[in-house]
Amino acid sequence: MKLKEINKNGVVAWSTLSHIADHVVTGNWAGSTTDFGSTARPQIEILGLDLQSSSPEPKSLGKVECRDKIWNMSWGGKGNGVTQDGLIASAMTSGGIDVWDAGILMGKKEGEKPFVGTLKDFSGSARTVQFNHTQTNLLGIGATGGEVLMVDLTRPDSPQTHSTVNKSDTCQTITDLAWSYEYAHILACTSMEGWTCVWDLRQKNIAVQFPSDGKRLSSVLWHPADGMQMAVACENDDPKHAVIQVWDLRSVLSPRTTLVGHQKGILSASWCPHDPALLLSCGKDNLTICWNTELGQPLHTLPSSWNFQVRWAPCIPSVLSISAIGPPATISFHSLHDVSTVPASSGTVKPPKWMRKPCGAVFGFGNTLFSFDESHKNIHRTQIITDHVLVEKCQKLEEADAQNQLIEFCEMKVQGAQNESSKQIWAVMKALFEPDTRKQLLLTLGKSEENAANLMNDFLGKNDTDEVDDKFGNLALNPQPKRNLSSSELEFVVQEAILVGSKELAVNCLLDNGRTADALVLAASSTPEFWEATRLRYLEMNKSSSSLNKLLYALLKPDLSELVQTTTTTNWKSTLSVLLTYATQDQFSGLCQRLASQMEDIGEKHAALLCYMCAGDVSKVVELWLVDLKDHTSHESLIEAMERITVFRKAHQNQVCVMTSEARLHFCRYAELLASQGVFKTALNLLQDVSSSTGEVDQEISQRADILRHRIYMARRDLFSETSHIPPSPFSDNNSKAQQNQQQQHHYQQQQQQ
Repeated sequence: MKLKEINKNGVVAWSTLSHIADHVVTGNWAGSTTDFGSTARPQIEILGLDLQSSSPEPKSLGKVECRDKIWNMSWGGKGNGVTQDGLIASAMTSGGIDVWDAGILMGKKEGEKPFVGTLKDFSGSARTVQFNHTQTNLLGIGATGGEVLMVDLTRPDSPQTHSTVNKSDTCQTITDLAWSYEYAHILACTSMEGWTCVWDLRQKNIAVQFPSDGKRLSSVLWHPADGMQMAVACENDDPKHAVIQVWDLRSVLSPRTTLVGHQKGILSASWCPHDPALLLSCGKDNLTICWNTELGQPLHTLPSSWNFQVRWAPCIPSVLSISAIGPPATISFHSLHDVSTVPASSGTVKPPKWMRKPCGAVFGFGNTLFSFDESHKNIHRTQIITDHVLVEKCQKLEEADAQNQLIEFCEMKVQGAQNESSKQIWAVMKALFEPDTRKQLLLTLGKSEENAANLMNDFLGKNDTDEVDDKFGNLALNPQPKRNLSSSELEFVVQEAILVGSKELAVNCLLDNGRTADALVLAASSTPEFWEATRLRYLEMNKSSSSLNKLLYALLKPDLSELVQTTTTTNWKSTLSVLLTYATQDQFSGLCQRLASQMEDIGEKHAALLCYMCAGDVSKVVELWLVDLKDHTSHESLIEAMERITVFRKAHQNQVCVMTSEARLHFCRYAELLASQGVFKTALNLLQDVSSSTGEVDQEISQRADILRHRIYMARRDLFSETSHIPPSPFSDNNSKAQQNQQQQHHYQQQQQQ
């Protein structure tokens, strides 16, 4: 697309300064005869494109007459005493290099002359100049006789010229010169003799040189991004030789790529600084081509009216200049947008680099950030965590489980518990992982043989605990206590001993206090049939006389259900201790469940919870922990409850439980929280628990779980084995979008409530 155009015969040099990036300088081209016979003097003129303006012509910002026509121009560096708009150097037909102050030329300093001086510190004549890309005060000059010079224009009024020690024998007639973008001390030049020389100006010598099969070379270009690649354009009119060769200096035996498309010699070429895949060329065949250097094929053709120079704008992507002989002679400015493409043979057309995103990122499901960088070769996957507490707790639990350290995990939770209730819950769960589970559960209730013995010592005055543990045959050795116990004290001590299974202590205490019958009943050694009948008759007559007799009656009967039935809010711990100590394996779970149910009926929720935990009733424990949670409950409460449930279920080998709709809902909520942080595997396990559990089923909750499972599958298929069932899509073809919107709206409402 043409942006601006002016009727003028001239070469063009773009400003390399960012604050005047849309400025160019032009000068009458020495190779044109269109103004033959004209009396007008050659001029140097600065044009401002002002791309925001709708004017079809660029604006003239300043011009001045010069003594000769110009072969080549360059706009570059700033030095002391020079305006911030830099310097302009032009290779004149007279052989010298004229230097101009661009700021003065644009009228920014009234009364001063823009001409700085002429450089002529070489024996022949110069046809090409270029300012260094990085050290913009350095000007490179290519002269006849193979002479290459570098001029330091830090102080334009007193330039310092540095010439190479050795002249090139192969590049006698230098046609073009170019500085490396990557290495400031490397400069290349081409010649009419068909050779390309690369100079190392630090060493003041040729670093590498190579021929192009006798082709006359018109242009040399450095790869904008790779300091070891360059291109040369051939001016021969033979179609086989009118080519552009791309060389890799690591191996100069043959060109890396050859761009074939021109029918006659190439006059000018320019490599796009914003996209190394694009290169412009114009030739004597009246063709101007934009090449894809990666594919080695032409991409676009541009308008041509016998063009002799093309130049990319160094600071404005997609903009370029074309100088044409005409008629009429013109300088036009174009944008690469909306240009025509070469048909068929051009291959795949891709957008230029400046239109591609230099980098990009998008969030995926589970707070997963997918990004790409400027190379466009790799996609990076990053997990973004916003709820560190949730992820940290989940990771600690998984690590403890993997390392068989759940006992230590529960102990850590006991130490960090905020209240006595939470502390007791975690203590019970710790006991469930111990090999002597019942004994450890007794300890959580404050019951142990050691405690009972200490209590006996306190009341009876015993100083040696070994005497308390004497067998039945030694009871008469020390029958007299230090003092007699009251009835209540005796019952308390004996009950504590019996609850932890220390019958010897109980018998000793009873004998010392004159309760012989009770002691004999407890320690009878006669035949089972006789003593069973005697004990039952004795206890049947006295079972209602005291709480101790009730306990003895319950212990010595095969069924402990009556003890459970008569339990109150004040003695439930004693009953639970009896069950832990004396109930058989077949009786224990059922009796604990009955005790828990009684406590639940009378409003003792915590007592009921502990009893259900001892019974291993996973379904009831899960229900009690989740019953108070609502859909708007804070994440912290849900996380704590699900952490307890996870540990408790692991203590019972993750047995399938009966779930209410509310429990399923909270399992789904917790799975969604985990999935939102990228903890997909744990979330998937929770969804499996929801699917495998029994109980009432709510269709809305089931669909919610199916949607989450399907999203996890789409995000992380590696979590599903090859033989596992692929979760079906929960959306139908007709209403999938509506369902997705509904789910997103519901999730948004949840977040607002929280």
